[in-house]
Amino acid sequence: MKLMIVDDEKLLRNGFKHMTDWASKGVHIISEAINGQDALNKIEVEMPDVVLTDINMPIMNGIELTKRIKESYPHIIVIVLSGHDDYQYVRESMKYGASDYLLKASVDADEIFQLLDNVTHNSLNEFYDQSHSNTVDIIDFDKSIILVFLELQQYDKLAAYISNIIQKNSDIPLLYLRDFIRDLYFFMQFQMDQLGLLYKDIKEQKMRYSLSIQSIERKEDAIKWVNAFTRELSNHSSSIHHPINMRVKHIKELIESQYDVPELSLAYIADKLYLNKNYLCDLFKAETGSTINQYIANIRIQKAKEFMRNTNMNLNQISTKVGYPDYNYFSRVFRKKMGIPPSKYHQIYL
Repeated sequence: MKLMIVDDEKLLRNGFKHMTDWASKGVHIISEAINGQDALNKIEVEMPDVVLTDINMPIMNGIELTKRIKESYPHIIVIVLSGHDDYQYVRESMKYGASDYLLKASVDADEIFQLLDNVTHNSLNEFYDQSHSNTVDIIDFDKSIILVFLELQQYDKLAAYISNIIQKNSDIPLLYLRDFIRDLYFFMQFQMDQLGLLYKDIKEQKMRYSLSIQSIERKEDAIKWVNAFTRELSNHSSSIHHPINMRVKHIKELIESQYDVPELSLAYIADKLYLNKNYLCDLFKAETGSTINQYIANIRIQKAKEFMRNTNMNLNQISTKVGYPDYNYFSRVFRKKMGIPPSKYHQIYL
């Protein structure tokens, strides 16, 4: 199998090349490219069997590269590398013909070999039919709701929510019903992969789940498929102890590292993490019992008290240091949290 690696970062290209003994698995890295345009120029000469490409690159990104490859060389398999916490980038590349994706942050050699084996022996294009790629999404689902159910591992509620959507669209043509289930499944497995919830057994059965969508003939089959998948998720979840929600952990880490930024807010964090504000708010509240704005205020006041106790800064300096350029506003927030004004608290430690 001839493999081309496309990534604008030399360090990552080298990392992939030296990740494992590729030749021992029958894989030969024949070329590398620094962006989509560079890749197209080399593909014409090298003609690889598989292109492993980053999504976010200058000059020509991985999405456009995928589109151009499939237009000119439909036999070449494209696998995209995602470094973004955003399903839409990967989904768009799949629409143009990418066979699957890998997450940059967690990819390892075994996962790559497993994926290469899957896509070469079971063409993903058989169940991700390109003739459907430009159809309008007739059935839609609220990604925020799906995400909350997944992250809180409320799989019974997830199944009920999806089944209800299917029931409400009972007259939908079979073609679009399958597309809906396929799109939904891809979205769920991508998000679970990001969260570390895509359990090993389920990950290894990704092809089986995807191919089984083709057996759906009516809405009752679609509901059975959803129930079977969520039941398997629930069985794995009940037997594994999960640490604190990783996305909530990332939110907390962002707040604790940027509490001094005046613009820090729910909207700021949602933009940084490529997340919907409502989803972000619901998730954080469900996991911590606190709103994000409350948590930001708590961290800032906690830091302000530390500065009062351990530094010689005056209160105006401390106010600015913890993200409140307006001292009067800082004083109101502090009094609300502590029951006394900052000047009184400061006096105690002078």
